[in-house]
Amino acid sequence: MKKVLFNLTEEQYARLERLADRMGVSKSEALRRAIELYQYVKEAQKEGAEITKRSKEGQEKVVEILG
Repeated sequence: MKKVLFNLTEEQYARLERLADRMGVSKSEALRRAIELYQYVKEAQKEGAEITKRSKEGQEKVVEILG
């Protein structure tokens, strides 16, 4: 496994901590999972898939993932 060093804002670090706590994993594992999810989403979008967000009222909106 490779070790990576990078900078996060205080807000980003706090979000990462909360996410890892909710998932019950380390911050490193949360980041690894986020990378895998991002790759999956980008590949699906490349194939023409869309991600939609549906509100409680049933309204749908296409979610755009940048990058």
